[in-house]
This record gives sequence, structure tokens and C-alpha cells, in this order.
Amino acid sequence: MSTAFVFAPLSSVLRPQDRFRYRCLEEVQARFAQAEGILKEYRGLQVHFDSLLDQPTAQLCARAHVNLTAGLIIAMQMGVVDRLGKSLAKPAWVVGCSLGDVARTVTAGVCTFDTALHVAMMSIADVEQAEPIGGNVVVMTTSRRPIDADDLAWFKDVDLAVSQLSDRLLNVAGLVRPLQLLRERAAQRHWRVSSLFDFPLHSRHVAEFAHNAKELIPLLPLQAPDSGIRVYSSVLNREMKQLQDFREEFVSWLLRPHNWMETVRDLVENHGIRQFVNIGPCRTLSRVLIEMGQDVVESDHLINGNVA
Repeated sequence: MSTAFVFAPLSSVLRPQDRFRYRCLEEVQARFAQAEGILKEYRGLQVHFDSLLDQPTAQLCARAHVNLTAGLIIAMQMGVVDRLGKSLAKPAWVVGCSLGDVARTVTAGVCTFDTALHVAMMSIADVEQAEPIGGNVVVMTTSRRPIDADDLAWFKDVDLAVSQLSDRLLNVAGLVRPLQLLRERAAQRHWRVSSLFDFPLHSRHVAEFAHNAKELIPLLPLQAPDSGIRVYSSVLNREMKQLQDFREEFVSWLLRPHNWMETVRDLVENHGIRQFVNIGPCRTLSRVLIEMGQDVVESDHLINGNVA
């Protein structure tokens, strides 16, 4: 059975239960300590990730803290991978969604944990100082009223970038006025809209804040994926083999939307994936996978021996 590890996005610590699911693992705490040491040595930052986890959701998502939240998620995901590595064979594939691409890349052996932290934190450092120009929202509907082709065409017409997790769950990025139009349409369509971030990640509007990423990424020390692990990009919608693919993706995940539905279809239909292991920390990707009829195992179930 071919297995893929899946790594969740920047929004994966919005709910307290997701933040706390893995924090007590000694491997997660070890990665927290390692990351805190790296940030202190190279950036002069005094960070305590356990304390950050206790902050309100609004603070974790604020532009002033989002780079630290990114570092926290990467450290947590790598701690979970470290723990699973003590009892599981390496996965056949690794795939991330948005920020999950970073820990995915470390897991594949393409870059080190230190490099990953620098990429994630420096790539969005300019966002901390940016004036609020727009944001990201989550759009949810029901299976009885899925998002259809006309809806997707409307999003494009009003200059909103849509990352599609399923036909009823979207991450939508755009400027202030188009987002207001979206809320008006949502009221008519009975969609539920929730604010996510106060900057339009995954859209072309972030380009002016991505100078650090464009300067940093060509200089990154990268190497080919470890033997036996294949890497898939939900942003580029293809397997990545060349180092230039990874450099392209590191910039693209800031500026381009992703399509999780198409990623899963390609992995299952064309690459023979039969089981997904959710690294988390949230379970949003798991719910979407289950809706698509896929076999999903949660990392904490594996760790606690709750899988038959």
C-alpha cells in the first residue's frame, strides 16, 4: 500500500484543540527548543513556542505574529514526523498544503530544519509591516449547495484568488472591496464566511511583500529528495524532482492559490496512493480526504496505538 504524509497549512492552529494535540510529545518539545535556539542565534529573537500556543487565535493570526506562528507549525509538524519515524517506514510520498510544503520539504531531505525556518519566517517578514490591503477568508457551504462553475467564474471576475480544498470549502484571498462583494454574495447564497488572515496570502497582491523570498530562495542550500521519497506540490500540481522546482514552489505558495481536490485526485489516480497519514496538527485535510472517499489515518492515532 502506497502511503502519503500530508502536512496542513498555516491555519492549522486556529482551534485550541488542534494546537494542543501534539504539544506534549517529547519530539515536538525538542523541535520547539531547537527552533527557539535557531531564532535566538540567527535573528536575536527570544521566542517561547509553548507560550505562543496559549495566545488567543486573533494574536496567532495577526500580521505581527504570523511569521512566528509559521515557525511554530513547522516545528510541531517535524516533531510529529520524528515520532512517527520511530515506528513507521518512510512514506512513499509527502505532500503539503500551503505552509505544509515547508515541513514536507524537510521530511523529504531536500532542506534542513534551520533552512526551513528561515524560508518560512523571512518569506513573510515584510507582511508584518504591511498596511492592511485585504485578507484571507474561509468560505463554507453544504454538500447540498456546493460551489459550482458559475461561482468560481464570479470569484475570478471580481479578482479574488480561490484555493479550493473541496467543492464546499474554500480559502479566498483578495483586496478589501472584492472581499466585501464576497460577503454580500455569501448572504445571498447562504455561505458561511469566516475571517482568517488580514493579508491576502495566496494571491498576486502579496507580490510587493515577497521581496525577501525572491532574494533568499535562489541562495538556499538544497539537495535532491531522499531515496524512496517522492514529493508532490499542491501549488504546482505535479511531482517535484529538480531543485529548481522547489525554488519555484517556495515563491509560488505565497502568490498562487492551490487546489487540494486536484492534488488528491492526481495522487490517487496517477500515482497509486492508497492511504494518507495526516501530520496535522488540524484535521481539515482529513475531513476533505474522507469526503473524497480516501483512507486517512491520524498521526495521534498511530502514536497512541489506536489504529487496527
